[in-house]
Amino acid sequence: MSPTTLAIIPARGGSKGIPRKNLKDLAGKPLLAWTIEQALATPGLDVYVSTEDAEIAAVSRTAGAGVIERPDELAQDTTATEPVVEHAIDVLTEQGHRPDQVMLLQATCLLYTSDAADDMQCV
Repeated sequence: MSPTTLAIIPARGGSKGIPRKNLKDLAGKPLLAWTIEQALATPGLDVYVSTEDAEIAAVSRTAGAGVIERPDELAQDTTATEPVVEHAIDVLTEQGHRPDQVMLLQATCLLYTSDAADDMQCV
């Protein structure tokens, strides 16, 4: 069995710098959809979005990603990324899907330089 790689995209609804930035239209689709589509085009990735926001969850599912419902306490301005990733791993493990590797992708990075999961870098 080949290793499973979880690509986790944290996307909360409460952005203050640019309100609702993950849902802003960019060339005809939400910002978040671009990152999801690139991740899904990369062989070997299980793509999930971690969010507390119903609209972001709906956009994520429409774009083809799984959704991990993030508790509100992990969706604050001061919440670090690490606990969000740990929560995602815990949820998937409880569902019987323990990834071998985890990759963090940012919705605000629209261009990754490789199509190989072990070599993706934000440009």
